[in-house]
Amino acid sequence: MKRFGRPRHSTIAAYLALFVALGGTGYAATQLPRNSVGAKQIKKNAVRSSKVKNRSLLAKDFKLGQLHAGRRGPAGRPGIPGPVKLVYVRGADFLVHANTPPASSEGYGITCPATAPDVVGGGYITATPLNNDLRVVESGPGDGGDPDGVPDDNWDFQARNAGASNISMHTWAICTDASSTASGSG
Repeated sequence: MKRFGRPRHSTIAAYLALFVALGGTGYAATQLPRNSVGAKQIKKNAVRSSKVKNRSLLAKDFKLGQLHAGRRGPAGRPGIPGPVKLVYVRGADFLVHANTPPASSEGYGITCPATAPDVVGGGYITATPLNNDLRVVESGPGDGGDPDGVPDDNWDFQARNAGASNISMHTWAICTDASSTASGSG
């Protein structure tokens, strides 16, 4: 049986280097706090592409303009229609005369302008408080008896006054252009 002789200097130097290397890593593993090595401790250009795991970086990790845009996606669904232009038209003042016969009424029609030919609403205002003497017979869209042949381009108002005094009123209409609405119909 062969006996080992005295170790050579090169063997001793190799063992010593191994213990120092293992001891340094062991010291770092046991003595440094977790996550204590950060950007300040890493030298510039020490981390290269080969040391970064693929797909581990996010877009926010890059400077503006460093990433190229991807392919254009499909078109989205159409949005909701935008606001509709409304035109408020105030009618002239008129009187609903006292003692209007029960079978008749007095009123006023407002025609929408050519820029907004479709009526969408309206109403009336009295100069005196409403009472039981005033009866509204009609307040709504209509043709107003105008000769243009366009239906519902007016706001018509008719009332009956059974009281002893005239009642001053005026009407108003809300008009728009139906082609600018979502459905495009009037």
